[in-house]
Amino acid sequence: GGGAGAGVQDVYIKALGTGFYDKAEVTVKKGIPVRFHFSAAQNAGCGRSIIIDGFNKSAISRNGEEQIMEFTPSKAGRYAYHCSMNMFRGTLVVV
Repeated sequence: GGGAGAGVQDVYIKALGTGFYDKAEVTVKKGIPVRFHFSAAQNAGCGRSIIIDGFNKSAISRNGEEQIMEFTPSKAGRYAYHCSMNMFRGTLVVV
């Protein structure tokens, strides 16, 4: 089902100064476009950069601003998102 407003899945992830993302895992549905909103705390260090494995997507939030990456997951699975140094880690679950 789903009407005209069900066309995009919004995901919000923030890198915190503690060395963790605010969400260690997020779940989205396959075949529906994802709008991945990323931001980082000023003191997040390497966490200001994010890479989403499997989708060739990356972004950098230098001053806490939100960066948006858009992609459509075509198959179910678990995909890591992490900083450039792989210290911040999370999982994007596609069902």
